[in-house]
Amino acid sequence: MYEMPVIKYVQVLQAIQRRIVDGTYPPGSMLPTEVELRKEFNVSRPTVVKAVSILMQDGWIRGHQGKGRIIIGDPAKTRSEVPEHVADLLNGDETSNVNLLRVGFVAASNRIAYALEVESGSPVLQRQRLAVSDELGPTELISVYVPVQLTTDTQLVKQEPVDGGVLRHLMRERNVEPNYAHEVISCRPATKDESEILKLTTKEWVLTTLLTVCDLAGDPIMVVDVAMPSTRQEIQGRFNLEGALLDTSR
Repeated sequence: MYEMPVIKYVQVLQAIQRRIVDGTYPPGSMLPTEVELRKEFNVSRPTVVKAVSILMQDGWIRGHQGKGRIIIGDPAKTRSEVPEHVADLLNGDETSNVNLLRVGFVAASNRIAYALEVESGSPVLQRQRLAVSDELGPTELISVYVPVQLTTDTQLVKQEPVDGGVLRHLMRERNVEPNYAHEVISCRPATKDESEILKLTTKEWVLTTLLTVCDLAGDPIMVVDVAMPSTRQEIQGRFNLEGALLDTSR
């Protein structure tokens, strides 16, 4: 039986996809330049351009001005539904049912410095707000931290609410492109400040969420640190388990 030869751009396309899937080109790394791909595959520039354009269109890679093309990953694995509580934190509108408590530069604690990949004690912008429920009272103490270099010429340094939230403001004013978020959930005793602001009883514990938002290159854009009274919060979610469970039939 006669088999159609594989078109050259398809060969290049499939080879790059295989390397992304097997980790040769991990997310956040740079795709080789057009010149490098042309030499490796011994093809013309239009062939490489077509393969790369399809990869960009399908979400495998993304262009980054001044850097080249950055690997995003296998779209089938990277496109997942954002949990509701994470979406709420990322949207973070400061103008609805919240009280803006503090805006200013603070010394980064070890926890925040590690998340933002800066030196401990170095200055970072803090925007702290308190979410209040009519029925329950204070429900969340939310502190957003942003690297100093991303705050220049923005409204983030002003003592007034940011319409649409900090992340959208950074995307609009500083042209950042968030790619993924890393979440750590833990529980600990409330600090003195948290107890006063959240109106907690002595030695009450809080549920904490530390959400680090990174760009295409894996650099932190901002950190959201949330303290929640354990008696006034619950986190719910619904997840598709297809392919996630071990086969125990054997």
